[in-house]
Amino acid sequence: MTYAGIGLDSRALSELDHQALVLADAVREVLGDRGLIDDLVGGDLVVATHWVPSAAGSAAAGSGAAGSVAALSVGLPGLEETAAWQALHAALAAVDVDVQALVVGELGTGGTDRQFPARAAADLHARHRGGRLVAFAGSSTLGEEVTVGYLLASTRISRVRVLAGAAAEDDAVVLTRRHVRPVWSAGELELTVQPAAAARFVPFESPTPTPCCAVH
Repeated sequence: MTYAGIGLDSRALSELDHQALVLADAVREVLGDRGLIDDLVGGDLVVATHWVPSAAGSAAAGSGAAGSVAALSVGLPGLEETAAWQALHAALAAVDVDVQALVVGELGTGGTDRQFPARAAADLHARHRGGRLVAFAGSSTLGEEVTVGYLLASTRISRVRVLAGAAAEDDAVVLTRRHVRPVWSAGELELTVQPAAAARFVPFESPTPTPCCAVH
């Protein structure tokens, strides 16, 4: 898996999600045009959002915290660094995304300070220690209603946890609301859910967050 980092000038989660999805589509189109789409091991790329420190030496920062900036990480399974760099560079040139830096391995644009958040995002994703996934293998197949067992078998999600509780049972039903955003936690791709009506669950993250949470 080749991991790339992209520094952005964004603050709201909804804006980050939009940019992540637009970028994912653009990369797929570029790979298709170049005959590389079938080289993706597992059938799809992975795009995650991050809030990372703005410069080397900054204290670790959480979502939207002061001193942190937005970044995306992109995982391209099966592609070498040069092919990944070329595909991402072409995709970014074709979409309306305010890019501060792009890094893939030793390749990079934007200067050292601007590259730092991008490299931090790529490193967190590569080590499965951080990242909120927007696009991932199996995410496009998720309907309005799925079982936990389906999520575990058909996507990269490896654990579904009930808020403040244990893992959800395989036959539990999740109402996705078309908004499934698992996060890397201690090496596991985890989706947190909370109880909903009729003994079902919904992802803890709402697709329409309250204004006070929209920048987190």
